[in-house]
Amino acid sequence: MDLGAGLGKAMMLAAGYPWARLVGVELDENLIWGLKRNLAKFAARVGKMPDWDVVATDARTYRFPERPLMVFLFNPFCGEVLAEVIANLVQRIETSTEPVWVLYVNPVEAAFPEMWFESVDGRCGGPFSGQVGWQLYRGHRGASHSPALDNRP
Repeated sequence: MDLGAGLGKAMMLAAGYPWARLVGVELDENLIWGLKRNLAKFAARVGKMPDWDVVATDARTYRFPERPLMVFLFNPFCGEVLAEVIANLVQRIETSTEPVWVLYVNPVEAAFPEMWFESVDGRCGGPFSGQVGWQLYRGHRGASHSPALDNRP
């Protein structure tokens, strides 16, 4: 699932892997038109790709499906918008037993809150390294995994 899917580049790259379904969440109407066009052209060119869907909505209020999720972010949001998207993901984590993974590429905003997201892997990047950094998080229920609560007497 690509939040802030733009014109679909990440979805087209993901099509080369064995995902059951690709979902792009995008709010900008101009980008949605291009995203759908690009995915249709790509599917016609490559022949076989996973089922895909474009959801025209705000990622802050999107209702995440009840199934295992791999969420992709290429730094599409900043500040308060990112905080609200994270809060939406936390709500999904807290109300579901299905796993949530987040791959945050070019993470220029603050890290995801440790109470709900465990950092699993990553690589630093930067303007002088010529590389784009990324961070992989695994979502978990906050209260049962909070370091402060795990150390109770």
